[in-house]
Amino acid sequence: MNAVKISQHLTIVFILFIVIGLFGCATYQSYSGKALPREMIGLLECPGSGALGSGNKLIVIAIDGEKLHAHHSTNDTIELLPGLHNITFAPYISGFRVVSGGELSKSIWVTAGHTYLAEIIFSENNRKPGESLTGTWMIKVTEK
Repeated sequence: MNAVKISQHLTIVFILFIVIGLFGCATYQSYSGKALPREMIGLLECPGSGALGSGNKLIVIAIDGEKLHAHHSTNDTIELLPGLHNITFAPYISGFRVVSGGELSKSIWVTAGHTYLAEIIFSENNRKPGESLTGTWMIKVTEK
């Protein structure tokens, strides 16, 4: 391959990484219909790290009893209509879903124009060095 072709291939790969990165961090619209203006909805953010450290993520499994498809549940930000919502969460640690402790649901009141942050609070009280995760965890949702 000559230098021009290698440069073209690298440019294509670079563009693909950018596109994947943009869509990988997309916002999920949890309601049907057209997207509403920011001042008419609330946002729930589920960052990829937090209390559990790098490579860990709190994901949303269901909203108001409706399961999310896998490609939607990994979004960092979820748009919600104002009102009371029951959100089901599951933690992923280093890319693997935590089986111990399963899923947790939390009801949150969403106000239009507000942003909420969902974080994992994890207790390793029952964990000895080298053992698998047997600690307990809970969800903390705060307004940003």
